[in-house]
Amino acid sequence: DLCPRIEEIYLHSGAPQPVAGVTDVIPRLADRYRLGLISDVGLTPGRILRELLRRDGLLPCFQQLTFSDEFGATKPTEEIFLHTVQMLGVQPDEAAHIGDLPETDIAGAHAVGMRTILFLGVSDRQDGLALADAAYDRYDALEAVLRQLDEPQCR
Repeated sequence: DLCPRIEEIYLHSGAPQPVAGVTDVIPRLADRYRLGLISDVGLTPGRILRELLRRDGLLPCFQQLTFSDEFGATKPTEEIFLHTVQMLGVQPDEAAHIGDLPETDIAGAHAVGMRTILFLGVSDRQDGLALADAAYDRYDALEAVLRQLDEPQCR
């Protein structure tokens, strides 16, 4: 079958590298928070994304992985967000969703009552700032953003 061979080539030669700083920050966040990941997979199936997370040492940091090809729905549908927070054992208003696409990440998470954080470091989508609770453009700034959202006046 051709698909497994293409996936193997992608994993070992064409796979993207993590965004700068993410491999340092995510393990520290995993020490403080229950982490979940929601991904609309596009052409890269969830099983390949798991391997990339494993390659980069991030797979153990996540208690829940929800990939659209496995779940059967994509962002911004409410079900994908609600499923993920349920699997993490939290209510939507106790969770924050971080994403780079305003129309799927920010709008979808906001619709179910999650706090939202717009990542501007890849696409710089300023059009999502009005709906997002916070924004950042470098992963080394994320911990400060989360601390600010954790403060009582931000809830």
